Amino acid sequence: MELSKAEASVGEFEAAWTKCAKFTIVLLLLLSLYGIWIVIVAELRKHFMGTRGIMAKTQQVDIPYLDPTVQHVGISRLRALNVTQLRELDKTLVIQDNDKPLAVLLKYEHFLAMQEKILKAEGQ
Repeated sequence: MELSKAEASVGEFEAAWTKCAKFTIVLLLLLSLYGIWIVIVAELRKHFMGTRGIMAKTQQVDIPYLDPTVQHVGISRLRALNVTQLRELDKTLVIQDNDKPLAVLLKYEHFLAMQEKILKAEGQ
């Protein structure tokens, strides 16, 4: 039995419509998966980079200014310090070489206080 032209055109239309519908469903599924992937990556990035790392923050973090007696010294001063001198250190030393700062030396208690203030500020 042969189809009439009208029946054939309806069949072609239904085939095209079905193909378009399948394509649309696949496209929506891919877009949904891509959106889920973006959310997962954003959450992982926030988890690993945003909450604890100072360098990862986009906002400026105010570091507490604990010791007003900052002293700039050369690397030879650092080499000359012994345990007793380090224990009695009451200044923050900026170690530098050729007038370029390399490191900061401060009492461990001051370091812990700075970390505590940073963590409290992040918690707010």
